[in-house]
Amino acid sequence: GKCCEALGVPDFRGLWCLTIGPKSAWMIDLCIAQMCLSACIIYSGIIGDTFTSLFTAAGVAEAFNQRSTNLLGVTGVALLPLCLLRSLAALGFTSLLGFGAVMYTAMFIVVRALDGTYAPGGTFHAVLEAAEGGAHLLPKFDMATTWGVSPKAFVLASNLGLAYIAHYNAPRYYTELEGRSPKKFDRVVALSFGVLATLYVTVMIMGHNLFGDNCQSNILLNFANSDPLAVGGRVATALSIVFGYPLAFAGLIDGIKGTCKSLLSEGTTLGGSLAAMTDPANETALRVGLLGLATAIALAVNDIGLVVGLTGSIIGASLVYIAPSIITLRAAKQVGPGEVGGALDKAVLRALIPLGLALGGIGAVETIKSYM
Repeated sequence: GKCCEALGVPDFRGLWCLTIGPKSAWMIDLCIAQMCLSACIIYSGIIGDTFTSLFTAAGVAEAFNQRSTNLLGVTGVALLPLCLLRSLAALGFTSLLGFGAVMYTAMFIVVRALDGTYAPGGTFHAVLEAAEGGAHLLPKFDMATTWGVSPKAFVLASNLGLAYIAHYNAPRYYTELEGRSPKKFDRVVALSFGVLATLYVTVMIMGHNLFGDNCQSNILLNFANSDPLAVGGRVATALSIVFGYPLAFAGLIDGIKGTCKSLLSEGTTLGGSLAAMTDPANETALRVGLLGLATAIALAVNDIGLVVGLTGSIIGASLVYIAPSIITLRAAKQVGPGEVGGALDKAVLRALIPLGLALGGIGAVETIKSYM
């Protein structure tokens, strides 16, 4: 907020161009595109998992209920038409739908953590125990300790880098804030992140209390298909993901076009392919191709935890810790003393850069190791 106010720039890319230089602006565009591509892959993975669980609960035979076919079906019937929309004005309700789905899911996880139905002897514990392949979903606490810290904590740090990421949209949020000022923006950010932190910590604690070491990357997969509260959570999540998908996809389209335009402005053409991707006549082909790419990767990667961990560690660290710190430090040299922070702020920002590099590198390594 302070950088936007001091430099009069309404977007993240503009801040980068003014403080670092326009020649490297493609790097920010590409990071944002990669982040949005990862979001689409994660959404597709959740869609495949969620619809498979819902169809199982509905009694659909396994031969007609495979994750791959379900994902392809939903992509062709719902996601493709939505992603071909040029205007997303009709999808304004998705923010409220997504918020409702998240709150319902959090509340039912808390209820199940407190009612004991998944504890040994509980109703749904017995259901999972009797189900084919249900053993890996049962509560298990062999690795759990009260204060122990392992290298896997860096995987959590990577996931948090993705969970809290909104930094590349911060300039836009600041510009659109009614009665904006750096102090008001700080209050809004503190409140928003405070609510998110409370929600995340609650779900993490309750989820771990339910399933311990066997928590799945998509926690909804842990719950019995016959659990009515879980079915409601899956329905709410499926709807919010399907209608929220085009919003992430729009960021992917903008990021790809921005990357192409940045490279073209510096004389890079890649044999005309960059110009082709920015040509409005090829818009439909570009959208279909990117949707196909995200879907193909989601089909190949069964566990969204791998995508979440790598995206959070590599891209998340860049956009959360490193890039904002560099931008702010460079902006401080271009404006009056104290306009974008004092000596303490600058010291913290300088510390965040190596912290981001360390968290990103170790998080990526530990994420890969956990899937080997």
